Amino acid sequence: MLAHTSLQNARMNRPSVARPRGGFTYVEMLVVLIIIGLLVAISLQVGRAVSEGGRLRQTEATLRVLDQSLTAYMAENPGQFPGEIVDARGEVYPMIDGRCLNAWNGDQANVAPAWPSLGLYLSVVTKNGKIAPTITGLDSSLIQVVNFPAQQPGFTQPEEQVGSNTRAQQLFTVLDGWGRPFRFVHPKYDGGYGDVFKPVGGTGTGFTSVGRGNLELQLPTAGGGNRNVRFRRSAMPFNPDGGNYTAGDGSGNGAWVGDADEGLCAADRPYFYSAGPDGNPGTRGDNVYSVKPSFPAESGTSGQ
Repeated sequence: MLAHTSLQNARMNRPSVARPRGGFTYVEMLVVLIIIGLLVAISLQVGRAVSEGGRLRQTEATLRVLDQSLTAYMAENPGQFPGEIVDARGEVYPMIDGRCLNAWNGDQANVAPAWPSLGLYLSVVTKNGKIAPTITGLDSSLIQVVNFPAQQPGFTQPEEQVGSNTRAQQLFTVLDGWGRPFRFVHPKYDGGYGDVFKPVGGTGTGFTSVGRGNLELQLPTAGGGNRNVRFRRSAMPFNPDGGNYTAGDGSGNGAWVGDADEGLCAADRPYFYSAGPDGNPGTRGDNVYSVKPSFPAESGTSGQ
């Protein structure tokens, strides 16, 4: 009994010896870093998806407001929505979604600014006191002044009559969720105009060229004469020779950006659209529409 107690006391009083604890191995550290990297990548992807979804919802909401304003205008004014605006001097501006080529030559035509089609549309509906309230639901931060003369060489700022005075008419446009102006397509000027190069078989390795004339218009001017104007409305106006059919900014570094979507209005009703995340109206797969149009067969598929 005494021996057992002495042995037990000896064990209890024995100094404890710390066992060496091993650190992380390189493999364990590598696994941890990989897991952290995956979590960061997933978080970034989810964040981008949420952000992109917000831009899309904002774009769709604006399109609904614009389409409601068109419905209200056409109910108030039975018949076709006007295809042009005529300013106080008698100058005529067509409501076309495309590019005016008069002041541009050669490859410069591929970077000519888009015609401010939505600005011209809004200049009509905002003058109607019964229709103007339909667009008050637009986010004011998305409304932008269109600097018409600077964007359209050869054309002057439209003028309006206010009482006995004539003044420059400001044009306004509305931006989509990606910060670019919406476009307005009138049935008078829908479809495709101008040469188009499209992929063969959808692979992007071969191309076929479709030669089409530009849209030639004679527009009355304030002096009583006419102005001859050429417009192009082509989904893929660029020449793919030399490898230009790649993602680019339209400045010669990569692909030319399409002039328009070439959509055909359904039942002669105008429509609105956004060029989508890539800002290229010719790549129709990511465009966002108030009403989905059909497209000319020669211009390729809607997913190009």
